[in-house]
Amino acid sequence: MVGGVDTIEHGYGLSDDVCDLVAASDAWIVPTLRTRAVRPGAGAQATAREQMDTLRRGVKAGIRYAAGTDSVGDEFTLHGAGNALEVELMGRALSPNAALAAGTREAARMLGVDGETGTLEAGMCADLIAVPEDPRSDLSVLQQVDFVMRNGCVVRHDGSAAGS
Repeated sequence: MVGGVDTIEHGYGLSDDVCDLVAASDAWIVPTLRTRAVRPGAGAQATAREQMDTLRRGVKAGIRYAAGTDSVGDEFTLHGAGNALEVELMGRALSPNAALAAGTREAARMLGVDGETGTLEAGMCADLIAVPEDPRSDLSVLQQVDFVMRNGCVVRHDGSAAGS
């Protein structure tokens, strides 16, 4: 914890000293990179570059990151696609495995539900997706979900609702 804070949302523009302080604590950062990355215009793109620079400094310092977004859908990102895009953007500063973990295992740890979800193992909640290719080779495929299982029940298969 940093000053009684468990999570820092966004965490933009952090200096190296602040990155070191956060890394030495138990705090997490949820960077929410997609808020500017997908918007046109020089201002939005400059902010996106600053956000990515801060993420790279934080990764170098050893900050714990989880993927998440306050995106609820807008003209730039379809509702529900925000988290997939967030993992993809995080993959520009983290390894593909670390970016995927930020959206699964690490997010569950941050939320304190890692005993229930976040990994594929016996006794865990069976929430998973399938995509057409290995996302470790191309994180953008996370936006091409073919299959969804929630709590052990198939809710989508081959792009349609289960049972359709």
